[in-house]
Amino acid sequence: GKDLLNEPIRRDVHEEGVLAINISGLQPDTTYHVQVAALTRKGDGDRSLPVKVRTPGGVPNRPEVNI
Repeated sequence: GKDLLNEPIRRDVHEEGVLAINISGLQPDTTYHVQVAALTRKGDGDRSLPVKVRTPGGVPNRPEVNI
């Protein structure tokens, strides 16, 4: 897998009134710190305080069977 340790991921949302967004491509059983900021004609606004979220664990692989 791709190592994203301490690599910021930016998602731009251009629709007005968006109150929620799904972020895909996250790793299972991993803690993320999420912040939001408004983008205006004058540039990026201040970031929110970080919110700590953890993705659920992944599904175990099918067991190998040797006959």
